Amino acid sequence: MSPAYDPTDWEAATKVAFEWGDKIPVGIIYRNDRLPFEARFPVLSQGPLVGRDVDRQMLKKIMERYG
Repeated sequence: MSPAYDPTDWEAATKVAFEWGDKIPVGIIYRNDRLPFEARFPVLSQGPLVGRDVDRQMLKKIMERYG
């Protein structure tokens, strides 16, 4: 990667990602300032959903909106 490389530039990062041969890019190829997926859903801050009890009353209310 060149010293002027900007890891926030998607197009440049894509080109770097396809470099192969004598030079192989390592490290952070692309970086953005968006929140991670999990941060958009507060319920996920408590960990994975698997294994949690289901609030059946809440689920019923949600399903009724689509019925």
